[in-house]
Amino acid sequence: MIKSQPFEQFLKHDTSYPITFDLANLVVHERNLTRINFEKYVWAVDAIVLNLFTAYLEDANKTVGISRDKNFWDGKDKFYGNPKLSFTAMVTSLDALKKHGYIDEVLKGKQAYLGWHGITTRYKATEKLIKLFKEYTWNEQQVYVSPEFPSIRLRGKKPKRTVMHPFPKGKLIEFEDNDRIQLMRKVLDLINENLKDTDINLYISKEEEKELNRRMANDAKDEEELDSSVRYHKKYLYRVFNQDFEHGGRFYGGFWQQIPSEFRSRLTIDGFHTFEMDYSSIHFAMLYHKEGYKKEDFKDPYTLYIEDEQLRKVIKTTMNIMLNTSSFDEALVVCRHHEMKLPKGTYKTWKALLEDIIEHHKPIKKYFFKQLGTELQKLDSDIAEYLITTMINKHGVLVLPIHDSFVCPIKDLEVLIDVMHEAAKKVAGLSLYLEPKVSKKNYKGFGGKTFKINESDYYQRRKDFLKTIGLYYLNEPPNYV
Repeated sequence: MIKSQPFEQFLKHDTSYPITFDLANLVVHERNLTRINFEKYVWAVDAIVLNLFTAYLEDANKTVGISRDKNFWDGKDKFYGNPKLSFTAMVTSLDALKKHGYIDEVLKGKQAYLGWHGITTRYKATEKLIKLFKEYTWNEQQVYVSPEFPSIRLRGKKPKRTVMHPFPKGKLIEFEDNDRIQLMRKVLDLINENLKDTDINLYISKEEEKELNRRMANDAKDEEELDSSVRYHKKYLYRVFNQDFEHGGRFYGGFWQQIPSEFRSRLTIDGFHTFEMDYSSIHFAMLYHKEGYKKEDFKDPYTLYIEDEQLRKVIKTTMNIMLNTSSFDEALVVCRHHEMKLPKGTYKTWKALLEDIIEHHKPIKKYFFKQLGTELQKLDSDIAEYLITTMINKHGVLVLPIHDSFVCPIKDLEVLIDVMHEAAKKVAGLSLYLEPKVSKKNYKGFGGKTFKINESDYYQRRKDFLKTIGLYYLNEPPNYV
């Protein structure tokens, strides 16, 4: 199986110009091009080379899927694409770089037919290009995403669920800009500028990183939004809305959102260990509040009559399916085809579990099967926006959002909790129950353990980051708080 990653159109690198300028010159002279916009070829080569570089960092044999379809680059669906990249410049550059031995074409693309997905042409860096990476001492911390990337995205109506696609997504669609959208974009610009200038890292050993990448490769299902390995340069956020700007709006894009939850306890922010706080059962807390229940009256909605942690996780997923489907029967089909399983000794059938949830949650049962999930997401995403910007502007603290939970340096945990309460009150007019995911004493690797330099790439990644912002680096472990 060929390892591959999708092409990112908005990658940037502040010191890539010496390589890409020379390679763009090679492309232009190879094709004997005249009266051309040379910058277009620089942009094309830059994008190609940076994508191959990020793939090479994970595995020298990893490929990048790069479209050779004219409609992809120059067609009507350019709304979310990079306007600087054109079909002619991209394909001409790919062919010239291949001819001169800088890139290899590993797999030819195939058009889609009869409902099957097509295959994008796969490319990888050759030893000749890798030699340039090493000569100019590139590292992943120097790679970032251009501020021009589409930070506000709108998806159309979801297609019908099928056995093959139980969780379908609507296609990205165009929208008209307005003052409100421009304001959201400015807020994201502020957040992303802070993310770019912050060292966000994982304090893990090399063996743990191998296990993490293996887990991510096994879990990857969506080439567009799921990575099969940790890609540390993905520190930018964007908001995704559903059908209109009153539904959805959650923040996506950060590499920390895609790693398994047990590894998130190993995140560091500017060298400080972190802690994750979440709004417990946020959507169901909102619904109970709507029915007049106070925070004190609200119990854990994911524990019915049987105390079982594995069952609790299944109930949590099931209740969210019930919020996002249009009927009992549809929810039943989704549960039956979901990868989760009913734990032994609990419920015999999915139907029995759904009926028990409805009985247990009588006060809010009218909200099930109404497809309210994205409407509630709009509210929790607005809470997140208020929280993140308040932490930056008022307290000078960067927090990492994971939908209804937030990661911050342990030293700033008290401030985060205060702002979480403030955000829920200001935006939604309610108090939400806060619940730490893991206690400090359970954090693996905490309590004074320091990895030796040869046990982890953490120190090199941190050193590389500090070089990019011009700071001197000392071989010291992260800050303990």
